[in-house]
Amino acid sequence: MPTYTFGEHDGSVREVSTHPTNPNLCLTCNDDGQVFLIDLRLPSPQLAGAGYMLDQVASSPWNPNPSDGNTFAIASGRDHRASVALYDVRTAFHSSLAPIDKAQALVRYASQVVCRFEGHTISASPDTTGAQFDPSGRFIVAEMSLSQPVLYATDDSMPLATMSSRLWHPSPPISDDAGAGYRNSCTIKRGSFGFESLAGQLYFVAGSDDFRAYGWEVPGMEALREQRTELSALDWAAHTSENTVWFRGLEHGAMVLPCDLSSPAFTLEGSQSIVNSALCHPTLPMIATAGIERMIRLHYATPMSMEHTRNDYAQVRPRTRTRSSTIDMAAVARAMRRHVPSHAVSDSDAEEENIPSRSSSAQDTTTSSAEPTAAELADQETIALFDQLLEDEEGRTLFVPYEFHLSDSSDTDSIDTVAIDSMWATPSPSSSSSSASVTSGVEA
Repeated sequence: MPTYTFGEHDGSVREVSTHPTNPNLCLTCNDDGQVFLIDLRLPSPQLAGAGYMLDQVASSPWNPNPSDGNTFAIASGRDHRASVALYDVRTAFHSSLAPIDKAQALVRYASQVVCRFEGHTISASPDTTGAQFDPSGRFIVAEMSLSQPVLYATDDSMPLATMSSRLWHPSPPISDDAGAGYRNSCTIKRGSFGFESLAGQLYFVAGSDDFRAYGWEVPGMEALREQRTELSALDWAAHTSENTVWFRGLEHGAMVLPCDLSSPAFTLEGSQSIVNSALCHPTLPMIATAGIERMIRLHYATPMSMEHTRNDYAQVRPRTRTRSSTIDMAAVARAMRRHVPSHAVSDSDAEEENIPSRSSSAQDTTTSSAEPTAAELADQETIALFDQLLEDEEGRTLFVPYEFHLSDSSDTDSIDTVAIDSMWATPSPSSSSSSASVTSGVEA
């Protein structure tokens, strides 16, 4: 039986964040944009403050710095210029549910990206799926759909770094590397910081669509600031090269190219599908990962058994599966709760579509040493469903056909938006809910 329950939210709860020093306080947020401050010392419903954003709130973590105790972040798609912002709990909330005013934000973290392509300038505002502080509260990471994790200093609106695996997995990929590389397009990802107190080096770990988790070393603050490039909008338009993604600042049209942490320190293998969450242990060199499968995996810095001494260890060790070349559409339909007649997949259809036929499935069943359990079958169906979703998402891109140009007005740093005619494909309506938003103008 739970000790406490809280039922004031109208939608699905995305996150519960506990106060770093006060065990009676926590923040909750949901898909309807509500953010609640809960104080367990109060009578039911124990609501100490309430506010809402005009969009879903993906995350509302407290700043974990014990000497702070008042600031927290909100990750929401409402502000297309800054999808993550830092607030003070003493001024953000009201006694009754009321809008949270972004003008009250202590810091708004710039998230709008701009890129030059074939002579045009295009812009996008990625959907932020979460925000995470490091244990000291001096860094915050925004995890963005169709983009990479973006690192900020907590007191600075401009990004310090982006994290990718570009040096490990070049684009276009070589044949042995197809489908590999950090990517966040299909599910909600949550990473975490850790290990600075153990190793003297801060790391950030995040799950990926390629069935891995990636870990990056986070350099010191000064080193990151020295590697960051800042230009005015006019200088950027005159001198920037194509195919390089910049961030647009919130003031005076400044453009920023953050440090590119494109070589991860390590990967965590063994998952059979997408990894959604990666959590660093606070005191031990251990990382827990979880995702589409029912299994939670614990990764340790040193072997936890002697299996690695076996001569055949290379053949028996867990391996991250490459992108599936065949999709069991019957399993996909079952996972989506759709009825599939036995004749839905014929042998000829299976041959044409490269789908395992009923006869081959029957043959596999007879040769199998043991029948799969109900849990294993459920995992297989879920994995098949997300394999199909990954194939569907393969061609999605953050940018869509819009151009920025310098305004002729007296404000030479302002940027306007006009549509352009290009061959870039706009995301289909079916995927619009999870695709990155595109700005159609500039906010005053």
